[in-house]
Amino acid sequence: MAAVEASIFLSGEGPNELGSRYSDPADGTVPGVLEVLLRQVRPTGWKTRGAMAWKAIRKYRAGAGRLGAHHDRHNVQGLVAHAYAEHAEVLAFMRDLDGDPDRAAAIDDGLAEIRGLFEAEYRYALAIIAGTPAPCLEGWILAMCGVRGTDAMSRAKVMDALTERGLELKRLAAYLPVVEAGDLDRVEAPTMVEFLATAREVLADVIDGT
Repeated sequence: MAAVEASIFLSGEGPNELGSRYSDPADGTVPGVLEVLLRQVRPTGWKTRGAMAWKAIRKYRAGAGRLGAHHDRHNVQGLVAHAYAEHAEVLAFMRDLDGDPDRAAAIDDGLAEIRGLFEAEYRYALAIIAGTPAPCLEGWILAMCGVRGTDAMSRAKVMDALTERGLELKRLAAYLPVVEAGDLDRVEAPTMVEFLATAREVLADVIDGT
């Protein structure tokens, strides 16, 4: 009997994060950076259940008192609702910080607020792997090139540094070789280190029951 694979619902801002799933959630022909990173952390034992571009999220409104909250609070809550609707066991997503000082806290608050809300209905707790690249996804690409201090760089400085290394910007075909060849254990960008640590812990727990 074949082993049952854990199911993961993915979300990201564009084709670089989601690959061909950005246009068609069922098309896994070209993986995005998110999926490749997860495969490097844990190559087997899971499958992609579904995917959603960030712009397509139907925001979850958890009470009128939160209507004025940061929009990403509602976005991540909407993602949790979508992941449960797909019966995924894990939600993994990326959202660039883009210099927004309130974004990371809004994401954390939104997840904390909605955790447990669907557990009684679906009878399980959704595991979450949240990535907040600083200043943007390209910062993580640069970090995988061995550059230090990328989290503190401006978007413009990151882009200039990638261009100096001959990488074509905003091109998944240019980014994937860097991700696939990168030594994740040597990455020093705190936002990426946290993402990878969470991914390792969550995937081990969901797949192995550890």
